[in-house]
Amino acid sequence: MNKLLPFLFLLISFFVFSQKKNNIGGTYYSVKANDCSKKTVIKISVLKNKMVYEIRRGNRKSSGKFIIVNDKGVNYVNIGKLQGTYKNDTIIIQNYGNSLNDYMNFEECKSKYLIFVKKTK
Repeated sequence: MNKLLPFLFLLISFFVFSQKKNNIGGTYYSVKANDCSKKTVIKISVLKNKMVYEIRRGNRKSSGKFIIVNDKGVNYVNIGKLQGTYKNDTIIIQNYGNSLNDYMNFEECKSKYLIFVKKTK
């Protein structure tokens, strides 16, 4: 029985992690408060056992590897070069910086923090 414990632990850990990945998957829509001129959507899915994303902004599309990391109870996401947080079916991304760190992720959105909410069926 003692030899089976590590195997069972690994099996249960894998099952819990894969369930967590599947729960994150779905389509996230930009909320109206983001003040975006174009419809902006983030789709997260599992492809060949890896998490991937697709961002649609009007006619533009980008895609790549999606990463989620839990650090001290906070879920951080990497969506390509974008970074944000994930909680309760919501992704929040900082859209632009300040005078010392000048950047803009979504030119078509005016809000500093963009909120994307998962649409449930």
